[in-house]
Amino acid sequence: MLGSAYSFLYTTDTPEEARELIAKLEAGGGSAGMPFEQAPWGGWYGQIFDRFGVMWSFSCD
Repeated sequence: MLGSAYSFLYTTDTPEEARELIAKLEAGGGSAGMPFEQAPWGGWYGQIFDRFGVMWSFSCD
């Protein structure tokens, strides 16, 4: 996948909220860059590329 000059970091209140948003991006033609899972620092983190190649990072404490 080609990179993009744009990226977003989206912080959610719950992991479920992030999973719902990731699922919508995937349904719209996106692809996972990094699975959304518990991170070494204790929070949750993952990345997805939308159909335009823009990276969306999701984070949740």
